[in-house]
Amino acid sequence: MKNVYRVAGLAGCFLTLSLSSEAVRAVDLGIDPRFQDRFRITEFATGLDFPNGIAQLGDGSLVVGTTQGRNFFDRDAKGQLIRLQDTNGDGVAETKTILYDGAQPGNNLPGGISAVRVIDNYLFVTTFGEGHDRISIFQQGANFSANSLAFKGSVDFAFPAGRYQATSALAVRQTGTEQFDLFFNLGATVNNQATLPNSISVSGQNGITLPLTNLTGDSIYKLPITIGSNLTVGQPTVIATGLRNAAALEFSKTTGDLYIGENGIDNITNVGLYQSLTADEINRLTVAQLDNSDPKNFGFPAYGTQYGLPGVFVNGEGQIVSTKDPSFLDPLATFQPLDDPKIGSQSTGVASIAFVPTAFPNELKNGLFLGFFGRLVYGPDDDIKNPLIYYDLATNEYSHFLSTNRVGGNFGHFGSLLASDDSLFATDIGARSGLLFSSPGSGLGKVYQLQALQTAQIVPEPSTMLGTALAIGCGAWLKRKVKKVRHRELAICGDG
Repeated sequence: MKNVYRVAGLAGCFLTLSLSSEAVRAVDLGIDPRFQDRFRITEFATGLDFPNGIAQLGDGSLVVGTTQGRNFFDRDAKGQLIRLQDTNGDGVAETKTILYDGAQPGNNLPGGISAVRVIDNYLFVTTFGEGHDRISIFQQGANFSANSLAFKGSVDFAFPAGRYQATSALAVRQTGTEQFDLFFNLGATVNNQATLPNSISVSGQNGITLPLTNLTGDSIYKLPITIGSNLTVGQPTVIATGLRNAAALEFSKTTGDLYIGENGIDNITNVGLYQSLTADEINRLTVAQLDNSDPKNFGFPAYGTQYGLPGVFVNGEGQIVSTKDPSFLDPLATFQPLDDPKIGSQSTGVASIAFVPTAFPNELKNGLFLGFFGRLVYGPDDDIKNPLIYYDLATNEYSHFLSTNRVGGNFGHFGSLLASDDSLFATDIGARSGLLFSSPGSGLGKVYQLQALQTAQIVPEPSTMLGTALAIGCGAWLKRKVKKVRHRELAICGDG
């Protein structure tokens, strides 16, 4: 059995004990100090190529999407779907099985993977890249053996040349036996301007017949499909507009409402500065609004909250807007720098949403997590905008649950989140500066598991002897105490 870590604060040091000599990949990830001793955090899987898109299979194992290519945005890249299984519950996947390899002859999964959803024995996968923007549907076989997925068909999108955003988010709702609604975003083709109407064409793979219609960006669409011997696609319906890049979509299992993570407008004078013009948002469409023929407008590019200046509203040209169009829906929250609006902990590029697992501490029960991609070409040493945020739906307040601004916050770009009953899984596309555009980024991706501890580790008050030992170093005293049970310790000293 591999290590099972319990982390507890101890006079500025954190003690980690294991149950054998084989080390589990435990990490800290710059967790909020209030929850330092409430979670076991492990590197569930490592050595992955740009992992993005994660879902739970019927047997409890996970499937993660990876991208094989020279870099994350390689237009010749191919997707892979990999099953990860932790058989002994130690927080590390011992088994990796390739369920589908887009690089194999005859297979069909081009581009980089941005979203993976699973319902029953069907997998829905979004890929991106010029000429490769699509939603593919696969059917799982009788078991989870290698190469066991069957390609059922795909819905393909063709964006105008030079598009700024494309499609990356996907949510799926079952409506009947082998019947589903696909909800997907179509991003703005220009950073700060509305996309031309009907400029995105749609086609199908594997004999799919689609309605003859073009789509418009800055929107979220609903697309009904039926999976039988052949894939049948219904008429797409726009359900929301005025969204620059709704890169995160997630249904509430309680209410059925759709929560939307919206990316704000990038800097319009120098995109390389990575200072956003408008703040990222969390928005919501109720069940009634999802099935209403009247699409809701969230304001892009005419109206948004300026990043770093809460209460100031601007349009896509950076001009202050004093009066909001009453038809625009207000966001639930906008994400501003914390502590100090100019130099505080920041967040840009919301990429994923997950509701809090049921076994998490009560203080977190009324909210959701949002993973932020951060600055595109930066890594953990210099990215200050890529936190995991906890947002409280009851109080409308938020905090940085994981942060690279804290000791231990050594992660790169959060791609996707997945909530199970007792754990939150997060894909890290790669913890290295500049890796998204360079081949050295391959194999540096990870999946983290944050598992709630049923009972927090209790540490006795330090005795005089322990205080003396801590004064000269944690390690020697602790080794004598744990020697009898062959435990191994790791002392991590810092301000947390």
